[in-house]
Amino acid sequence: MFNRRKQIILEAETPENTGLYKPRLIFTEDMLIEKEDEYLFRYHANQLPDLELNQLSVEALQVDLSSSPISIVALFRNTLENSFHIDGLPLLVLDEANRLIGRKVLTTEDIPEFVPMSSMPCWLDFSEEELFLTEEENFPEKIRLLFSLEETHDLEIPPDFLDAEARRVRQTFYSTPTLKNEEVNVMNVWNEKNENRMTGLFLIRNGYEQEIQLGTLPLQLMNGEQILQTLQVALTSPIEAKTTLAIKVVLDVTEWQDQDVLQFRVAQA
Repeated sequence: MFNRRKQIILEAETPENTGLYKPRLIFTEDMLIEKEDEYLFRYHANQLPDLELNQLSVEALQVDLSSSPISIVALFRNTLENSFHIDGLPLLVLDEANRLIGRKVLTTEDIPEFVPMSSMPCWLDFSEEELFLTEEENFPEKIRLLFSLEETHDLEIPPDFLDAEARRVRQTFYSTPTLKNEEVNVMNVWNEKNENRMTGLFLIRNGYEQEIQLGTLPLQLMNGEQILQTLQVALTSPIEAKTTLAIKVVLDVTEWQDQDVLQFRVAQA
C-alpha cells in the first residue's frame, strides 16, 4: 500500500465556498504513485472533516515497517491562501493511549513547499533517535500525529547513556511541559535493578536565563517507604541556561540483593 512507482498529477478540486473547505488532493511531480494508491488517497482525503480557512492539519495514513527503522505515510492538509514552508516544526507521534512514541522536527528537506489549499501525502522517515519505544515494544499500527507549538529547552544526554536509556530520557523530556522561567526541577525518569546494580535516570531542568551549578544531587535509595541509603551525587558540570541535563546514577546494591522493589528518590531539602 502507498508505494511510489507511477507518476500521476491530479487536477485541482475547487473547495466549496461555505466557510469550510475540503482541500484538493495533489501529488507533486517527484512523487511516483500507483493507480490503486491514488484511489486510497482519495478515499482517505474524502473521509476527513472539512477545515476552516488558514488551518494546517496532519493525518497518519499508514506505518511502513519495511523501512529502517520506520516510515509514516501522512496526509498534510492546509487551507492557507499562499504557498509556505515549514522549517523547525515538531511533529509528535502518539499511540492509542496518547503516549508519546516518537517526535520528528519537520524541515524543508521533509516537505520543500506546501501548495495552498491542498492535501498532499508525504513519506516521513524516522531515525532511531526520533523513536522512543523500547526494543521489546512493537510499533503500533494505529497512531496519531500532532503538531507541537510548545517551546522546549535544549536536552543534553551524556555519551555514556545506552540507546535504550536515551530513548526513555527523550520520551519523558518531550512528554513533559516546558519548565517555567526561573525554576529548577529534578525528575526521576527510570529505575532499574539488574543483579547487584541499581541504575537511575534523572532529568535536571534549568529554567533560568543563566547557567547554574548545583554541586550535588541528594538521593535516597528506597524500598517502598523505607530509606536504605542516602547519597550525594556530585555534579561536576554546570547546567546551561534553558537546558535540561540527563544524569545517570549507578549504585552497587549487593547489600540489598534480596530486595526486589528498589527505587531512587530525590531527597527533600
